[in-house]
Amino acid sequence: MTRKRTKQNKFFLDEMEQKKLGKLVTQSKLSKSGYIRKCIFDKEIIVIDDLKKLVTEVNKIGVNINQIAKKINNSNGLGQKMAAKSLGKMSETYEKVFDEIFEIMRKVNE
Repeated sequence: MTRKRTKQNKFFLDEMEQKKLGKLVTQSKLSKSGYIRKCIFDKEIIVIDDLKKLVTEVNKIGVNINQIAKKINNSNGLGQKMAAKSLGKMSETYEKVFDEIFEIMRKVNE
C-alpha cells in the first residue's frame, strides 16, 4: 500500500506538552497524525501585528472621550447639546471598535 502522505515532519515537546497532546488525541478519537493535521489545517489562524499596541491606543481614545464628556457636562451653553450628541456617536463607534478587538482576541485565544 502506498502512503498518501509521504513527507514526515518532526518536532519536540517537553514532558507536560507530550502528556497534554496524548490526552487531547485520546479525547478526539483520532490518530496522533490525524489530530495534529486537523489542528493545523482546520483551524483559522489569526495573526495581528502589535495587538497590544492597538489595544493601548483604543484605551487612550476611550480616556479622551471620557475627558471630553466631563468638560461637556461641566459646561453651560448652546453647543452643549450638539457636543453631547457628537460625543454619543464617538462613544458608540469606540465601543464597536473595542468589541471587535476583543472578538479578535477571543478567536486568537481559542
